[in-house]
Amino acid sequence: MILKIDIGLLPLLFIPISQVMLSLLAYMIYQKTNIKRDLYISLSFGGIGLCSLLLYSFIGKTNIPFWSSLYQYACIIVVFQMVVMTYFSKSLSKSSFTPILILSGILLSTLFIDVFFAGQVVCLSFLSYGVWVLYRAYRGASEYVSRGITMILLSLFLFIGQWFPFYSGIFIFSLLIVVAMLIETHYYYTRVVNMLRSAGINSMMDPLTNLYNKGFLLRKTEKLINEQTIDIIFCDIDNFKNLNDTKGHEYGDKVLIEVGAVLKRELQYKGFVCRFGGEEIVGIVIEGNSRDIGEKFRKCVESEVGVTISVGIASSREILVTEKKGTALIKKADERMYVAKKTGKNRVVSDDNMSDLDTKINNKIKGESKNDI
Repeated sequence: MILKIDIGLLPLLFIPISQVMLSLLAYMIYQKTNIKRDLYISLSFGGIGLCSLLLYSFIGKTNIPFWSSLYQYACIIVVFQMVVMTYFSKSLSKSSFTPILILSGILLSTLFIDVFFAGQVVCLSFLSYGVWVLYRAYRGASEYVSRGITMILLSLFLFIGQWFPFYSGIFIFSLLIVVAMLIETHYYYTRVVNMLRSAGINSMMDPLTNLYNKGFLLRKTEKLINEQTIDIIFCDIDNFKNLNDTKGHEYGDKVLIEVGAVLKRELQYKGFVCRFGGEEIVGIVIEGNSRDIGEKFRKCVESEVGVTISVGIASSREILVTEKKGTALIKKADERMYVAKKTGKNRVVSDDNMSDLDTKINNKIKGESKNDI
C-alpha cells in the first residue's frame, strides 16, 4: 500500500510531536523543582497534544483544499498554546490575557459556521490581534512582539490563500503555523533558561551585599592562580561589633553593603569582589597595582562611608605550595589583615611594609614583657 500525504500537511504533523515533547519537558522540570506552574503547563501541553492528533486524521488525503477544516484546526491549536503561555506568564496582566482569550473564543465559534467564511473571520482576527500587539510594543510593552508579527503574516497568507490560491503559498502557511508554535515554545524555554540562570547566580551570590560569596571566591581564586598572577585584597571593617551594638544591625548591614560597593567600584574591570563572611570583604585583583587599589579603597571608605577598614594584601608570586594555592593566598592576605589590626587599624599591609610592621609588633611585645617584669 502506498501512503499519500498532501505536502501542505507535512509541517502540521510536527505539532502533536512538539506538544508531547514540551509536556514531558515541563513535567521533568516539575519533578526537579516541585514548582506547580510547570505541572500545569505540562498538563496543558499534553491536552493540546491530544487535540492536535486530529491533524493526523487528514493523512491519506491528497489535494487538501485551502482554506479547509485542517487549517482551521491548526489555527485553533496555535491559539490554545498562546492562551496557555500567556496565562502562565510570570507577568500576567489583564491587558495581555483578555485579548488572547477573546481571540480563542472567536476561533472556537468558527467551528459552527461555513468553512470559507470562517477563514475570513480567522484572517481578520489574527490581523487585529497582531496589530494590537505591535501597537502595545510601540507604546513600550515589548512582550510578545514575535507573536504579533507572526499573527500578521498568518493573516496575510490566509487572505492570499483564500482569494489568490497558489500551492506553495499553502505550504508556507503551514510552515508559518509551525513557526507560531515554535515562538510560543520559545517563551517557555526563555522562562526555563531564566530560572536556571537565576538558580546559578543565587548559588554564587551573597544575598545581602549582592557580591560574590565565599564559595565563588575559593573556586575562582584556585582557577585563576593556575593561569596568571593575581593578588588578594582582604578587608575587615574596624570595630564592626561595636557598630552593631551601638547603632543596630540594620545600620551595620548598610555599612557592609556600602563598603562592598566601594571596593566593587575600585575593582571595576580589574577583578572580582566577594563577601568572605561577617564583616570581611575580599577582592581578587587580576589587573592593576593592588597596593594602590587597596590604599585608595581604604581612603574612600573612610571619607564616603564614615568607618575605617584594615586591609591585607598578598600576591600569588609569594605562594610556593603546590596544592590549594588559592586557599594559601587568601590565608596570607587574611594574616596581613590581622597585622593591620594589631598595628593600629585603618591601614593597608602588604609585602612592601610587612617587615617594618613585624619590627613594630615585636617591639610592642617586648615592651609589654618589660612592663610585666
